[in-house]
Amino acid sequence: MTSSMPARQMAEELVANLGCRPGSSLEDIQERVALFHQKEIALHPVDDVELRNITGLWVETELTSHVFFRNDDPKLYQTHSIFHEFGHIIADHSTCGVLSFIDNTLLGTAPLGGQIQRARARGFNQDEDETLAEEIAYALSRLVIAGSAVGIRAVFE
Repeated sequence: MTSSMPARQMAEELVANLGCRPGSSLEDIQERVALFHQKEIALHPVDDVELRNITGLWVETELTSHVFFRNDDPKLYQTHSIFHEFGHIIADHSTCGVLSFIDNTLLGTAPLGGQIQRARARGFNQDEDETLAEEIAYALSRLVIAGSAVGIRAVFE
């Protein structure tokens, strides 16, 4: 984080700046994050074996940002992992060295369409950037749930 503001408060402000309405869908949020980011965002479900040590991955190229998530995880957890990666995008985080410890076959077979500019991953290491991305994921989830009269599981399935 680049501020002394608590992570949750900063996350709420960053999410509010997206202009999403309560009850927004994953697709609505993806579109707003892409507008904010000024790049298309492509979502890629991948096999667990390709993301062994992490649950999500954001890779930015010149024209597109790619968010990878584990296909075998429950839908609710997939959405949280995607929202966490959106958090890195919204917070404009720089690379975390993820390219040195992930399975590069994932990136070699993915349709990235350009040189990698930045990469972030959701894993088990915790620092200020990860804390903020996690708070953004929670804020996005609260936004989705806020406009729903159905149960939480129904919102994400």
